[in-house]
Amino acid sequence: TLGHTTATCPYRIISPGFGVKPASGPQGSLARSIAMREVSPSSSKSLPCPPRQPKFQVSAAIMKLHTRRVTVLEFHPQRENVVLSADKKGGIAAWDFAKVNERTLYSDCHKYLVSGMKHVSWFGDPTFATGSADGTAKLLDLECGLHSQMIDLNPNGYTTEKEWKMVNSVEVSTDLKAIICGDSDGRVHILDPRQKRCVTSLQLHKTGNKVCCLGIHPHESRLVASGSNDHTVRLFDVRGFCSRLLDEGIRPSAPGPSTVSPAVGSGGPSGDQQQQQQKKQPRGGKSHVSHPAEIAQLPHPRVVNAVSFSPITGQRLLTTCQDNRLRVWDNTLSACNGDGPNREIVHSHDFNRYLSPFKAEWDPKDLTESNFVIGRYISEDHGGVALHACDIIRADTGAYTAQLFDYNLPTISPVNKPHPTRDLIVSGSSRSLFLWSRVADDEDDVEEGAAVGPRDTSAAESSAAPGRHRLQPRIPFTLYDADPDSEKKKPKGGKGKGKGKGSDSD
Repeated sequence: TLGHTTATCPYRIISPGFGVKPASGPQGSLARSIAMREVSPSSSKSLPCPPRQPKFQVSAAIMKLHTRRVTVLEFHPQRENVVLSADKKGGIAAWDFAKVNERTLYSDCHKYLVSGMKHVSWFGDPTFATGSADGTAKLLDLECGLHSQMIDLNPNGYTTEKEWKMVNSVEVSTDLKAIICGDSDGRVHILDPRQKRCVTSLQLHKTGNKVCCLGIHPHESRLVASGSNDHTVRLFDVRGFCSRLLDEGIRPSAPGPSTVSPAVGSGGPSGDQQQQQQKKQPRGGKSHVSHPAEIAQLPHPRVVNAVSFSPITGQRLLTTCQDNRLRVWDNTLSACNGDGPNREIVHSHDFNRYLSPFKAEWDPKDLTESNFVIGRYISEDHGGVALHACDIIRADTGAYTAQLFDYNLPTISPVNKPHPTRDLIVSGSSRSLFLWSRVADDEDDVEEGAAVGPRDTSAAESSAAPGRHRLQPRIPFTLYDADPDSEKKKPKGGKGKGKGKGSDSD
């Protein structure tokens, strides 16, 4: 069964070549030739070797921190032991995982689901840009807890469900000193956080389709990628939005091959193919005409949950699609030319009915830009307990670097965030947060008192495949219940009855 969604799926075998295939695409383009030259063995000898991936176990958790499921995770820019999280009800929390029981709640910033949260680095105080399903994008000052509004897509309030607009994604452009957000109608907005207003907007995706995710190139911040439920990823140059950007001191480059959509350039679809694509209009959306700011369109079979450039050089592009595939472009130039991905990695992450969308996250500490982290929907049996893994996967080969299991985390964790400087991973599962910490290898020295009592392991675990360590506790586990009276508040036969593991009452 394709999609890695059943226990008998052949792609579950962890060996080279299983679940990974090169994707087809134009082979004669100049961008592809440059990409092949840059990734050839002769040019990659000077690159550092991928770091040895440490083993992890859950060392701390704060239960029921939020009133609804966790949707976003970000680390504090100045305090390395603090992680920020947001939930479906609009609440935002800051958790100090070093003290476990210390947290700060910001409950009045948004009314509905928080879809994105990014650090605004050029502000003096630790400030984050947030977007929400209430149709607003705001600036939140973590020190004083104050927030200010930059855009409201529903200035007249609620009228009808069809007319209600939501902010579904948020990104920050450091070079442009601007906030970029996507809404539920296929539009992308550029916001000025200093004047707290919208500078310009662009109908980039088909009308009526959400802009589910945004990604900005780490060095060329004018290059932005957007993913949508119109089944496309679009690359665009924000300098081509409109002339009002010239007032900010940004001048668009002269027209050239790099700023032309592949639909009208060599290697793009033919006229007949364009007509066929225009006939496929998902959810009644109107056909979209390519904008001069658009560089390329990358079609996907289903909704795109996440798109991101590799964090250090931006050379690779990674997308998470609901067809149970992770797609990797080894060179951004080939993506800008409209070429297909270099590989497609099969992975189980397509279940979103009662869960936050699964999104692959790059490990910012990996100088080779090879590893990324993503939660898994399908479970595996460990001693009679069904556990859902948090997978660390190699972008260059598609192989599993590690599969993280722990008895202290039996539920699905669709939201995961690797720490930017330390060997830590924070997972959001339902209303709770879990901290994965590094444990010593078998051949390494173990600190005295670090081991907890032995735990029974099955024979299958003792002969686990490479990258999957045995569930033997090596470090203490600290748990704090932030809402111990929540079970008493639940009415008998209330919401959530009969739902699967890892779901919540929303």
